[in-house]
Amino acid sequence: MKIMKKVINLIILILTMQSVLAAQVIDAGKIERNLRQLDRKIVAAQALARQYDNPRAINLLQKARGELSAAYNFFSRAKNARPSERIPLLIKARNRFRTAESIVGQVTRLLLLKPAAQIRTELDRLIHQADLKLSQQSFNQESRYFLQKARAFLEKANKDFQDNRFLRGHENLRVARYFAEKALEFARAPDGQGGSGGDYESWFKNLKILLSRVTVKDSEKGVNAELYNNAQTFMRKAEENYKRGNTRQALTQLKLAERLVYRLIDMDESARDSGRQLQTNLQSLSQYLRSVYNEARTEDTRGMRWLKKAEQLYRAAQNDYDKKHYKSARRNINLSQRLALKAYGSFTQTGREAGEQETLKRRFDDIQALITLQEQRLKSGKNSQMQSLHEQGRALFRAAEKSWQQGDHVRARYQLNLSLRLLNRVERLSRAPETADMDAAAFEQDLQRLRNIVRRFQQNNAVSAPNKIKINTLDKLLSQAQKQADRGERIAAREMLTVVQNQIRHLLDSE
Repeated sequence: MKIMKKVINLIILILTMQSVLAAQVIDAGKIERNLRQLDRKIVAAQALARQYDNPRAINLLQKARGELSAAYNFFSRAKNARPSERIPLLIKARNRFRTAESIVGQVTRLLLLKPAAQIRTELDRLIHQADLKLSQQSFNQESRYFLQKARAFLEKANKDFQDNRFLRGHENLRVARYFAEKALEFARAPDGQGGSGGDYESWFKNLKILLSRVTVKDSEKGVNAELYNNAQTFMRKAEENYKRGNTRQALTQLKLAERLVYRLIDMDESARDSGRQLQTNLQSLSQYLRSVYNEARTEDTRGMRWLKKAEQLYRAAQNDYDKKHYKSARRNINLSQRLALKAYGSFTQTGREAGEQETLKRRFDDIQALITLQEQRLKSGKNSQMQSLHEQGRALFRAAEKSWQQGDHVRARYQLNLSLRLLNRVERLSRAPETADMDAAAFEQDLQRLRNIVRRFQQNNAVSAPNKIKINTLDKLLSQAQKQADRGERIAAREMLTVVQNQIRHLLDSE
């Protein structure tokens, strides 16, 4: 009996030790973290597979998703299982996870390694061409700066691929290609000055990628946060202008954002006080100051004062760097950057406002000339519908003048825009043959439909402030259209509905 008891105790001890060892080998918390992380990777890979339209990758990811679901199932069962069943279930969950992980690895290589090889080949070509051009251009510092950035990001990408960080490596390759293209663009230019940055959409996408390389927390303050926020503001304004069809202004805004993004990248890379990193930061600041001087307006005395002080602080930082006073150099770099940023904002804002005022003045003059011309033509005519539509256009023109004088520039621009639209409808009616009157019921149906859309806009708190102004202006125009229809002038009223309809379509696209 004693021997039997000892044997039983030994078996219990062995089982207990096996359970302890198994528990050490199978970490349930780690398995759960791995499952969640792989879930996110599959989602990202699926988006990439759809982007590249790769059916094989999509099928493999569906298979990986099935394996991951099975792993989740075993893991869930293990949570509620008896101790003797828990470890085998966790082992099954881990094995299915590893199968899914292996499939995702195949997909990643399938999606990214071939495109990455193509980008590398293109990068080698771009860098080689830029080097050949620059061998004959000792003056072209701008191109050398971009070439230096291209090589730095290529080095990062190579390290990422060595560490199996394929997504990160692919992003760094794209950034490297962007800088290599810029280097060649500036090297090819006769005066060493590059062009506009290419078409809007690719330029915007590239800058967004570049901006994502910089980590600035929402709570962070200081010059980095200022640069980051300003870059985001310029890009947001660029997107708004592009959606409104103002491509030239959108490209101008991207140009302003671009230089800020370059500075952010350089400052992010030189976060420590080592001599080499500070030297890069100083070179970058010098480039940025040169771009600010390109935008400088001598009549803007406040901006010029900030810029001159920024230049003085830059020279002080350079002097500190030469003496190896790195902390002092960093402080002066940051002060110089902050003042240069203020000067840049002052120059671009002043110039933009002056340009906008000049443009708007010309629009007022042009529309006033159109109003005068129509008044002369309509005096001899008997078309009350055209006369009524003309009066609505003239009323909006007067309202735009009043809004502008009161400083409400957004409302003034929009009222002027609607005024021109109505006056143009008068021109269309004057050239068109007799237009059939609109059925009263059909008119009321269209009017009510547009009113419903306007009401939904007005009740939507997410609508931007400028668009709220536009919606309220359109609401008033609909009321005027109702009055026109009540007087029996439904042709004029219908033209007003057409203008409102077109404007609502633009608003729906912009929101």
